[in-house]
Amino acid sequence: MSGASRRKLIRATIDTNLFVSGLLGSGTTPDRLLRAWAADRFALIVSQALRQEIEDVLSRPKFLRYQPDPLRIRAVLDALAAAVPAQPLPDAPVRCRDPKDEMLLSCALGGDADRRGVEPPIVRNGFVFGSA
Repeated sequence: MSGASRRKLIRATIDTNLFVSGLLGSGTTPDRLLRAWAADRFALIVSQALRQEIEDVLSRPKFLRYQPDPLRIRAVLDALAAAVPAQPLPDAPVRCRDPKDEMLLSCALGGDADRRGVEPPIVRNGFVFGSA
């Protein structure tokens, strides 16, 4: 086994808007993020509520009118089923500026996402950051 394959993967949670953006824009940062996840460059942490939100958004007619690749959508949804399951914290230790991000923060903290260098935990542009 090589050193790269033995290293511990970063555990991360990403917001629904990044899934949507990644599926709509080839070559964009969100697209590269989804491709990195598909290549096992990090372990995605997903709660049942976050998984359901992603599935709901990806099935909306508003999203489908942009004609995303249906095979890629199916692959992402199938891969979500194999993501690291999270038991969200019932009460996050901090509050988000945007209450809609509370679910994401709760999922990340409940799934033991890697938190490096930022105190206290925050959500910015769909990414969760926090203290170790």
